[in-house]
Amino acid sequence: MSELGPPESPPSQRSRLDRAPLAAVNEVLDGKYRLLRPLQRGSMGAVFAAENIRLGAPVAVKVIRADVSPADREEIAKRMVQEAHAAFLVDHPAILRVLDVGTTPQGHPYVVMELLRGKTLGASIAEHGSAEPAQAIRVLMPIAHGLVAAHACGVIHRDLKPTNVFLARTRDGRTQPKIIDFGLARALAPTSSRITQMGNTMGSPSYMAPEQIRGEDVTEQADIWGFTVMLYETISGEPPFVADTLEGLFGRVLTVAPVPLPKLGKGDDELWAIVAKGLHKDPAERWSSMRELGAALAGWLVDQGYRDDVCGASLESVWLQPPRSAAKAELLSADAAPALTAARRPRRRQSFSDLSTGQWKPLRLKRRRWGLVALCLLAVTGVAAAITGYLGVPLPGMPQSWRSFWPWQASSTGAKALATATATTAPAATPTAATEVATAPGATAPAPAPAPAPAPAPTTAPASMPAPSSGSEADPTAATAPLR
Repeated sequence: MSELGPPESPPSQRSRLDRAPLAAVNEVLDGKYRLLRPLQRGSMGAVFAAENIRLGAPVAVKVIRADVSPADREEIAKRMVQEAHAAFLVDHPAILRVLDVGTTPQGHPYVVMELLRGKTLGASIAEHGSAEPAQAIRVLMPIAHGLVAAHACGVIHRDLKPTNVFLARTRDGRTQPKIIDFGLARALAPTSSRITQMGNTMGSPSYMAPEQIRGEDVTEQADIWGFTVMLYETISGEPPFVADTLEGLFGRVLTVAPVPLPKLGKGDDELWAIVAKGLHKDPAERWSSMRELGAALAGWLVDQGYRDDVCGASLESVWLQPPRSAAKAELLSADAAPALTAARRPRRRQSFSDLSTGQWKPLRLKRRRWGLVALCLLAVTGVAAAITGYLGVPLPGMPQSWRSFWPWQASSTGAKALATATATTAPAATPTAATEVATAPGATAPAPAPAPAPAPAPTTAPASMPAPSSGSEADPTAATAPLR
């Protein structure tokens, strides 16, 4: 298991590099970082395993080689600090963290990074060969998401290749792929077919996009090309474009179509359609963004029965759902005003139940609101009682036993109840003119007399029948006669 960086250079190149003066082992930089041992040596610099003396934490320190010409050293130093600042801005688990920058006693810039343990994707391909398509995509999905974050910060890598992807092992034993080089240094290629140059066509020719070779402006489309080339090599074991000379390699990249993966027995037509679009010669015909390419690959993995990448991140939540910021911008746009109104309506129902999970959630009000609700209910009840008492109408559904205590009993119908109680409890009643008229409905009204004729005795219940009590209902004729 190696540490940060690609495998060491071949013996033929190592002897030449060893003659170049590098920062000395055990040298302390800025009184904070002690260099312990070299990890990676390149044509422009070297990476050392180091220790933060003040914290006791292991770090990696990248320095520029001392034998670089002054003109190149100034340009490399400027680009080194600029790229270190860009990598520091991109806060993503799939991108190597930059911790500090400084200057050596000789005046050479250095960059402090996190120290990783593992091996590069290039070393894994050289050791194990090609990988299954699904496994290769699951390993590279975190890299794709890291590129999405980098592009959002305006950072373009320009040199994606397997030796710049490090398969770090975390403390809990998981694999965390990381991009370890944002152009801070260019490692010598282990083989003659993989050349790294500086200049207008900066990058590794086997992974450079056609517009990079032509010296055109580089956009994120170049990273989409490099990522797709790296994916092709991880699946097939070889880059899609191989030649013996640099001119022949550039010619194949510019004019020759790669061999389809299904012809190599790797993947299906759907996967090849995704890869072929990323390898289109015209940048306008490629995937419009790294997120779009990642979503297509995530959809293919889901169709194959996979739900997460090698880090355990959910493909559904990371790639197949729209970003919150984009969805919010769409809702807040002027053209989406009706959609905003429609989107607000269901949220009222979500106070009672969670529509996304189907779980019931009771309405929760604050205490002050509950008190206001109770006060309103009491006020409505009091108003209803006053109205029904005034009109003499009992409330719907009121029990019979309650009506004797209800205020409406003392209103207009209260006289009826009083007359009924009087008629049933009196032993005899004095005859009235109304009774005479009731006994002779067909006769004419008699002439007034000085003394009224005695009325017939009131009908009484048989001896065997008990007299009705004051609380019982009386004869309707006797009860209603005085009211006519």
